[in-house]
Amino acid sequence: AALTADGNMDPNFEKEFNTAADLFKGILANYEASKEAIPLASVEKVDALNAVYDKLSPMCLDGQEIFRDEEAIRTLFVITNVIDRITGAGLAGARGTVTDLANAQPIEGALATISLVSNPAVVYTAITDAAGVYLINCPSGDYQLKFTADGYVASTVKDIRIAVGTVSAFDEKIEKLPE
Repeated sequence: AALTADGNMDPNFEKEFNTAADLFKGILANYEASKEAIPLASVEKVDALNAVYDKLSPMCLDGQEIFRDEEAIRTLFVITNVIDRITGAGLAGARGTVTDLANAQPIEGALATISLVSNPAVVYTAITDAAGVYLINCPSGDYQLKFTADGYVASTVKDIRIAVGTVSAFDEKIEKLPE
């Protein structure tokens, strides 16, 4: 919605994006259904991911450029984050609520970021909703977790372990910046 508002994107963007997402979902479903044919399924998945990348990458770059000064929105246009959103829940993840330390009120628009300890360039993000809730789908592994929000002190990085098949809960209370 943010991309199509104010004439930022071609009016056909949403339709093209949804068509690409539906195509990918169909190919992914076929892949999942054919796991017994591992070599064929692997080739199909690579082809599907390449097709999605070719179609969505320019759209993501446009979104990153349009929202270059709004990190919380810009990170939604990283291709891995887009693919995670299309495919739905993964094999593991992190979820929780971000609240104000002083009054326990939920913080909308906080950025939750996890990065792999072994490769900090691998980052997954989510933005909290009106209830302060976030959900990040990611592979299992050892991560560092951080929360940032406008007007608040960034939380300290926490080392966390996300196990296979679980969505682990990590709530955070963050402090307002001094006025």
